[in-house]
Amino acid sequence: MRAGLLDRLRGGTDAQRAGAVRAWYWTALPLEPDEASAEHPGALELDGATDRSVLVREWNEAALREFVTDEDLDVRRCILPGLPLRTSAYAPEPHHLVETATAIAGAHPDGYSGTGWSLSWARPPRRDAEDHPAPP
Repeated sequence: MRAGLLDRLRGGTDAQRAGAVRAWYWTALPLEPDEASAEHPGALELDGATDRSVLVREWNEAALREFVTDEDLDVRRCILPGLPLRTSAYAPEPHHLVETATAIAGAHPDGYSGTGWSLSWARPPRRDAEDHPAPP
């Protein structure tokens, strides 16, 4: 199922890409440590199927590329909350895209506030006391 979602992220319409990202979230599988590395993502296979951690790495890189290249706001808002914005999450080749993605997210006028995610590295956005008064 997740391989199909990855295909849709890479080749669907904007609405299909956003839908694939939403579905990916709900299909999360616990990952177990293994011997695969970002430098050798195809190192492990389970019964001929792609190893789960390899698929996650492929998803993260595809999501990073989509976030940087697709200007659709809904697609970007769906991708951002699950997008690792640290170079250690990727093979060396797409490292430059992490900086670009961070700049895109930080420069957008609404700060992608619809996601409830903040670029202050995973802290929720600050809210005014008027919006959320202290309990009595």
